[in-house]
Amino acid sequence: MKDHHVCQELIPSENGGLEKGKDILDIWFDSGTTWSKVLDGRKVADLYLEGVDQFTGWFQSSLLTSVAIRDKAPYKSIYVHGFAVDENGSKMSKSVGNVVEPLEILKGGKKNKPYGVDVLRQVLPR
Repeated sequence: MKDHHVCQELIPSENGGLEKGKDILDIWFDSGTTWSKVLDGRKVADLYLEGVDQFTGWFQSSLLTSVAIRDKAPYKSIYVHGFAVDENGSKMSKSVGNVVEPLEILKGGKKNKPYGVDVLRQVLPR
């Protein structure tokens, strides 16, 4: 099913003419300038923490806007975490549908036997 068909079903419009936008610069500009409010007068944040996918997203847009406006980075350090991946090496995501529910680890599911609470404790981030 094409994206526009999904949109038309989920978001009804009077004329039925929905169009998928391709210009997302405003989204990255918006998130990239959050430092101006979040820092609340401080010069820079001690740490930005996010997933590895944000090198070309939030980290980059924050750096570019802050350097352009104030000639300095908005952060002293960045800490990047990885992602849990599925059996194909793809990032686990609820929207993709490739996550394993914790209850399935505990009690088992269609494809998996029950493993119990100790195994669940080992796979959850600490």
